[in-house]
Amino acid sequence: MSEPQPPLKKKVPYVENTVFLIPDLDYDERVIKVYLRNKYDGIPKDMIANQFVESIIMYPGVRIVVVVRRPREDQPIGPKHVLEYDSTKGFTVARDIPPETYAEAWPKGEVYESEPLMVAQWVKAERAHMFRPVRPDPNKLINKLCEEAWPCIVRPDNPPDFMIRCVYCGGG
Repeated sequence: MSEPQPPLKKKVPYVENTVFLIPDLDYDERVIKVYLRNKYDGIPKDMIANQFVESIIMYPGVRIVVVVRRPREDQPIGPKHVLEYDSTKGFTVARDIPPETYAEAWPKGEVYESEPLMVAQWVKAERAHMFRPVRPDPNKLINKLCEEAWPCIVRPDNPPDFMIRCVYCGGG
């Protein structure tokens, strides 16, 4: 007889117009993508990104979810590899740790997912003017994204790109 299998967790359906903002770190990106693939059903690949064009804030109904790796309480973030002595080669080698090891929700695991931020609530635009271009002010949105993205930061790149990126800021 086979052992009874634990019930499979039902995946959460992907909500249209949701952008998942993740940090620009290779290993963290792999851990987060495993987490999102396990939790959500049918996320388009282009909706998981470490940067986005500032012009998407003009579209109604856009939601941004910040997803980062955070250390568990009183512990550092888990390493991406461990060093082991290889007796056949006679020296120490690095063995990669699979991203699935850390792909659990924070605080039990290391992946923190913010509540969806409705962009329209955080971006204010000036009233349209006939003689000058009007550009929405994303500063409140960027500040809120930074709060959610710790230990990373969210920053705009220099014009003319107007890209908003999630990057690791270092420190602890």
